[in-house]
Amino acid sequence: MFKKLAISITVVILVVVAVVLYNTYNFASKQFKTEKIATNIAIDEAAILRLAEGIKQPTISYEEPGMSNTLAILQLHEILAQSFPLVHEKLTKEVVNNFSLLYEWKGTNSSLKPVILMGHMDVVPIEEANKAEWIQPPFEGKIVDGALRGRGTLDDKCAVFGILEATEMLLKKDFQPERTFYFVFGHDEELGGEQGAKVAAAILKQRGVAAEMVLDEGMYISTGDMIPGITKPVALIGVAEKGYMTLELITRIKGGHSSIPSKETSIGVLAKAVAALQDNLLETHFTEPTRMFFEYIGPEMPFGLKMVVANQWLFEKVLINEMTSFREGSATFRTTTAPTIFHSGIKENVVPYEARAVVNFRLLPGDHSHDVLDKVKAIINDERVEITTISHMNEASPVSSDKEAAFKVLAKTIRQVSKDDIMVSPSLVLGGTDSKHFKDLSPNIFKYLHIRMTGEDLKRVHGTNERILVEDYNELIRFYYQLMLNVQQMQL
Repeated sequence: MFKKLAISITVVILVVVAVVLYNTYNFASKQFKTEKIATNIAIDEAAILRLAEGIKQPTISYEEPGMSNTLAILQLHEILAQSFPLVHEKLTKEVVNNFSLLYEWKGTNSSLKPVILMGHMDVVPIEEANKAEWIQPPFEGKIVDGALRGRGTLDDKCAVFGILEATEMLLKKDFQPERTFYFVFGHDEELGGEQGAKVAAAILKQRGVAAEMVLDEGMYISTGDMIPGITKPVALIGVAEKGYMTLELITRIKGGHSSIPSKETSIGVLAKAVAALQDNLLETHFTEPTRMFFEYIGPEMPFGLKMVVANQWLFEKVLINEMTSFREGSATFRTTTAPTIFHSGIKENVVPYEARAVVNFRLLPGDHSHDVLDKVKAIINDERVEITTISHMNEASPVSSDKEAAFKVLAKTIRQVSKDDIMVSPSLVLGGTDSKHFKDLSPNIFKYLHIRMTGEDLKRVHGTNERILVEDYNELIRFYYQLMLNVQQMQL
């Protein structure tokens, strides 16, 4: 009996090993093959100076009521008009809701669906606590050691200026597109785009625009060692973005003098609720964008990692555990929980009546806000904690397909203009972009900015010493230039 059991176990092991090896050796590369044809596109040396003028405008989006960036936004409009005279002569420009910009470059073939290219003009504030850590002042537009430094160089004025630089270059060559282009430049992306991009999207929808593709910021070229087992740069094309939900937690318990505190206080009860949320993070799981990512990256990994990725039916938990060991990986596999504000108390010897906390959640595709809210209530499990939704809320975006010609055009363009051997992969955007407002205009919405980013560079976005290398900005312009040509030549 034991002999038969041992034989059966051995057979099962051999079958499993055979399946694992078969899947690994047949895990074929999905990288696109194309010749580099656009790396020699000449870029005007003054292009970086024009972007620098835009950086000088403090187009800060403020959360605080009463604070405004309107003058800086309007000044930026003037800079764009002066910097790109042919664009403003040949294209139709429309100011949306007083401050956002919508350009139309009319194509000659109305049967071709248009392409929408996006960027945003606003930036986040500078933290006073670390303002002194900036190597160069954030709004002086200084070029130092081959890099333009300042707030907005990466997020996201480089896209606004890069798109217009490429368009100006094409206009100088008397290029007339067959396919209509729309350029959408929002003024409040850092506040959710409710007054800018959302309004522009509604205008285009009302006019019956159905786009073949929408391209906005979101992901980037990952360099260094940010992806385990991968040494080549990887262009990560966002095919979806996480949703956004913010909850306010409030407790109200009778306070009084701190010399005779009650057994439980509003601060104590609320602190337990927040701690419970952090101790019971929402479950991890694969999403469609994550599976797509591993389909593209897995075949390029060393044999051991390739074997794990190729056999997720066996190693899925191992893969998730490995990826969630660092914060970016954890955010890719779960709806995240982030306490961001805690307010209570007015005096050191007064036990406050009310305590308030704000917790932000970024929702994975497939995790709906009402389900997350139910889980939060179950985790806290305390009727004394009032839970309400505040701020704007968005479900995770639909997932755009990598099988469509629009994705393939992007991949081809990336490989054509890159100075090195670059890989391409779909990915999930962990933050939010203005493109979320365009889901009714196109099924092909991609979030990608052709900029190289190391782990240190990622810290600069919304952080200190934001910068863009001059050579990287020139390659970004080449990317937009070649993309505009490619969407004309290829049947989408």
